Amino acid sequence: MAQRLHATWQPRSCERSNDQAASRGGADFILALNAGRLRSMGAPSIFSLLALRNSNDFVLDFARSEILPFAKVPIFFGASAFDPRSSVEAELGRIAEAGFGAVVNFPTAIFLNGRFRADIECAGLGFQRELEMLRVAQERGMATLAYVCSMTEAEQAAEAGVDIINLNLGWNVGGSVGSRSGLGLAQAAEYAKIVFRQIRGISQEILCLLGGGPIVSPDQMYEASIVAKADGYIGGSTIDRVPLEASMERITSAFKSVGTLQKRIDELERKLEHVQREYLTVGRSPLIHQIKQRIEKLAASPLSVMITGTRNRKEAAHTRHS
Repeated sequence: MAQRLHATWQPRSCERSNDQAASRGGADFILALNAGRLRSMGAPSIFSLLALRNSNDFVLDFARSEILPFAKVPIFFGASAFDPRSSVEAELGRIAEAGFGAVVNFPTAIFLNGRFRADIECAGLGFQRELEMLRVAQERGMATLAYVCSMTEAEQAAEAGVDIINLNLGWNVGGSVGSRSGLGLAQAAEYAKIVFRQIRGISQEILCLLGGGPIVSPDQMYEASIVAKADGYIGGSTIDRVPLEASMERITSAFKSVGTLQKRIDELERKLEHVQREYLTVGRSPLIHQIKQRIEKLAASPLSVMITGTRNRKEAAHTRHS
């Protein structure tokens, strides 16, 4: 059994340095998903399920050029099985030829429900087709990771013999576009504990990972993983979108504060220059400030005032020798 895994979804895909940063941070592998790219475009992860474009072409386009050549850890390709026009064998062939040796079922039907989910399954384009894709990937010698939400899906994935199962607790909460979770952290941890126990009853070789839902911080991840006895955690929005939003807000606020402070300084300097012109004095030192205070007091007196003195020592010496 491997040590505790910390994975990451494909982060800000337009900046490949972030993928390298995830590796340096200790990620054991990276998931190249359409959701990561869409998040970098400002959309929430749930948009990954919409028919916006051919998902596999989309992921191939950026992952092959921006992630694969620079990654120091394995890359799991987020493969869609929704398209009825393409066979899973043909799609996996394209993915393998591009240089990817691992596959994950994403986008996935597990996020669908109700009548739509039932119709997708009846059409043969749902979770069972995703499992078939993962089986074919295994036959090709590729590593496999299965996204599941329910106990039934977890059992089916375990019986299919996948290498890793990610129990996804729903779309991540947190940030400006985070979803609402129906599970609290404690509930999610207990649920995962039950599911993982069932998976390990089928196979002790499968790694059980947590992801999504109410987990949005390292502390919450640790707390849930300890209770659930998880082998690791897969972070998506919690690693790229939520920290990025918080960081950008702090930095923007800092720059804004500097600008506001500078504006205030400029206003004070203008007032100071006005006072200096009024007394025909130039300077900001404590001594100059004391002189100005004396001038104000003397100006209030009805008596005549004579001010004598020299500007510097050299001038005083010259005066004495004249």
